[in-house]
Amino acid sequence: MVTSEAPARYSPFKRVRLVLVFFAYFVVVFGLLMIPWSGVRTAYASALRGSANLFLSWLGPVGRCRFVPHPGSTGAMDTNIELTNLRTRETSIRPRTIGSRHMGYIPTAFVAALMIATPVSLRRKTWALLWGLLAAHVFVMLRLAITVLRDFTLPGDMALFSPGPLTDTLIQIGFVVFAGTQIGGFIVPILIWAVVSFRRSDWENLMRGGRSAVAPPRGPAAAVAVPNSR
Repeated sequence: MVTSEAPARYSPFKRVRLVLVFFAYFVVVFGLLMIPWSGVRTAYASALRGSANLFLSWLGPVGRCRFVPHPGSTGAMDTNIELTNLRTRETSIRPRTIGSRHMGYIPTAFVAALMIATPVSLRRKTWALLWGLLAAHVFVMLRLAITVLRDFTLPGDMALFSPGPLTDTLIQIGFVVFAGTQIGGFIVPILIWAVVSFRRSDWENLMRGGRSAVAPPRGPAAAVAVPNSR
């Protein structure tokens, strides 16, 4: 007789319990990450503006963009986006004002909380957290980029080009979904978490109802006796 390992399976009750534990852990971690905002607000806003000025200062050959502190701001809106069309020499009279908390900190903290709450090995969690934070930063830059792109396509002397109806509709939808509201600030981090934290084998095991690497068995694996064929 030889033995082979049979995949352990969760009972429906245990699956629900795992989900509830994960959700509770996530809520606690996310809450803890949001608590120090008042203390890190100035530093984070400055870092966000610096990164945006590095990657998004130019839009095409004539579109100039600057991210600067909002004068005297102590509230949620702490950053001005100043646009310049070098072709027409026009500069935005009323700069768009954004909040670094809404635009960057919340999505980044959301990703981090999901990664930390995921019950995987410490090595996998560390790598997932690093890649997740990098992906979150790219997403934040894309949110700012689509905001700038939308403002540069509005009718007037500031317009860099006049998009067709379909392109304009896509830009407007992209702005509303990903930058203008917090909807994208939660949906995209969930997608980042799903892609970065889980392997293909995790999804396959979960679909089969088996136990994946997300929650490895604590005790010896069950063994099933099979006849030794000769």
